[in-house]
Amino acid sequence: MMLMPVAEFLPDLPAFNGGAGEALNVFASSRSYRPFPALSAFSTTPLSARAQGAFYTRASDGTARQFAGDATKLYLLSSTAWGNVSRLAGGGYAATSDDFWDFAQFGANCIAVNGTDDPQKFNVDGASNFAVLGGTPPTGARFIEIMGDFVVMAKFPGAKTRVRWSGINDAESWTISASTQADQQDIPDGGFITGLIGYEYGGLVFQERAIRRMDYEGSPVIFRFKKLAEGIGATLEGSVAGFGDRAFFVHRSGFFMVAGAAELVPIGAEKVDRFFWNDIDTVYLSRVTAAVDPVNKIYGISYVGAGSGSTSPNRLLVYHWDTGRWSRVQPGDHEMIYSGASQQGYTLDTLDGLSGSVDALSFSLDSPVYTGVARPLFAGFNTAHNLGYFNGANLAATVDTTEAQLVEGQRALLRSLRPMVDGGTPSIAIGTRNRQIDAVSFAGAVAINSLGTCRGRWRGRYHRARLTIPAASSWNHLYGVDEILAVPAGTR
Repeated sequence: MMLMPVAEFLPDLPAFNGGAGEALNVFASSRSYRPFPALSAFSTTPLSARAQGAFYTRASDGTARQFAGDATKLYLLSSTAWGNVSRLAGGGYAATSDDFWDFAQFGANCIAVNGTDDPQKFNVDGASNFAVLGGTPPTGARFIEIMGDFVVMAKFPGAKTRVRWSGINDAESWTISASTQADQQDIPDGGFITGLIGYEYGGLVFQERAIRRMDYEGSPVIFRFKKLAEGIGATLEGSVAGFGDRAFFVHRSGFFMVAGAAELVPIGAEKVDRFFWNDIDTVYLSRVTAAVDPVNKIYGISYVGAGSGSTSPNRLLVYHWDTGRWSRVQPGDHEMIYSGASQQGYTLDTLDGLSGSVDALSFSLDSPVYTGVARPLFAGFNTAHNLGYFNGANLAATVDTTEAQLVEGQRALLRSLRPMVDGGTPSIAIGTRNRQIDAVSFAGAVAINSLGTCRGRWRGRYHRARLTIPAASSWNHLYGVDEILAVPAGTR
């Protein structure tokens, strides 16, 4: 008898005494894998076209606000319906199919940019529609972040290496001035800008082949730029996502994390770097989006899978930063992912959807339940343009153990093993081969019996177990396999 734990997902390494070849529709925890839930539609009135950006924030009274954009419109979520809150003058927006809206909140203003149009603002405390940001802000910013007391924009048509910032503590002061500290910086090397991450006293500027740190210094320099990485940057614009003092991105050489705005940490080397670049359809690199789920401590990147025949993202690669372990997810076709929130605030009108009588409401009208007691959630849009959260029924899970030689020096006959899962109705398929040059052959899956084991007769020099759990099963942890009964298989 022996215990064989589920292995770390390491598709870039050999399976023998290494990692798992599969960890599908799960995410890692310290000693197990946990189920990954399906994308469950939340909104009932969708956007009118493909989602190209979304953002969650709050009004001054705590009311939740969720915004989204497509190529020509901006929307505000009210209860479960997306309402068009686009500008009233200037016609539809002109975002290209390759662009995404980027959002940031400065004071009461939610500011949105899309790489083409003038920056738009929406007062979250009472506006009905977006309007052009005041002052003389630059047109066509692709990225926006808040860095301390400044609104920072980057990458403009005709100036793809430019960073521009507002006057101090004034989102609508853009005339370059020593007194207001509004200014700009054209970066001379490192390629086009591909992302921004802001923090209290500065931020990070991601480029194709470099990463720079912006630190506030005050007049006359205002922001000092320091190169943090040379030759490594964010190859894919949509791959940049941050949380706390961590920022994640993907370069053509692999996945990296910037820790503490100072240290560049490779997180995909000899794990998933080669797998990812072989698994992504490079025709649709502009459809990549990334987001952080702070509750489960994961960074996820969404992309179109190579050979899938889809033109919409249909795969996720997921990194659990506390353990440094990866997994992958196939949630079906969707449009994008983002860091959302679980609850939208209600108005007196939308409370009608909960009850026909104020007296019959479960909570008093001043309860924070109705202003949106938001719980951060991994969110996305399905291909019907509806907002959804990854909080649906558990997806069908498939996880491999590492490959092992059960009887030292010879072939083995494996007769029984016990799946270590705390729920569901697991099955096990055994993969065998006699030589490392042989392809692995998986026998048919065997369901768990009344004694909690899976029994069969599997001969080979090398064995691995593939555990599967059906979709919509209720379980929390998958540990591995135990009570492995194997004997020498003889030499015939």
